[in-house]
Amino acid sequence: MICPRKSAAQHSACVREHRNKIKALHKSGTFEKLSPEITSPRMERLGRFYKHFGANVFLGGTETAPYDVVFKTIQTTFYSPSSVKTPSTEA
Repeated sequence: MICPRKSAAQHSACVREHRNKIKALHKSGTFEKLSPEITSPRMERLGRFYKHFGANVFLGGTETAPYDVVFKTIQTTFYSPSSVKTPSTEA
């Protein structure tokens, strides 16, 4: 599925290197600290904000988003362009 051959070779090298880094992370002991942090309820909720705010949710650090904003119920129209009132849609 990956063509041409140079692309396939590069892809294989990248996959191999990625797997090596994962193995090193598991051996370092850092993974035990990292795993609960990235799978926490807060990170799960922030991940849902990604489609609305992009990477800005994470760029300033995950603690920049207030608790009440992260854990409030998100409506399906939350921050969608169709929910914003403009002069042309208010008439």
